[in-house]
Amino acid sequence: MQAPRLSHNFSGFFVKELKDKIVFVYDDYGKNVEQDLNSKTISTSRPGNYVLAEAAIDNNGNILYRKKIADDPKGTYTYYLSESLYGPNNSYLIPIGKQGNGFSAMREFYNQWCILEAQ
Repeated sequence: MQAPRLSHNFSGFFVKELKDKIVFVYDDYGKNVEQDLNSKTISTSRPGNYVLAEAAIDNNGNILYRKKIADDPKGTYTYYLSESLYGPNNSYLIPIGKQGNGFSAMREFYNQWCILEAQ
């Protein structure tokens, strides 16, 4: 629960070093995650099109994989990684919300949470 406030960017990312690779958790357009790594990137301006994704690169900067790690929030909701909190046991608490108009400005409204446990 939070009081509505001026909206800011919902995108963001986490970085975790694991043995011989670097793992990123980020928002991505669902169609990008489903296609081949060498395909051209597809863009979208609708937050509801984003999924929670994970990608890894090796020590030479080569992309090893990219995959969806959480179901899409229904409707116009998205993961607000920029507002996430680092919690106990190497976990992240990620708000899920949407932007809306209120008091003559864009606001964000959170009403769900995602707990991501980093391994």
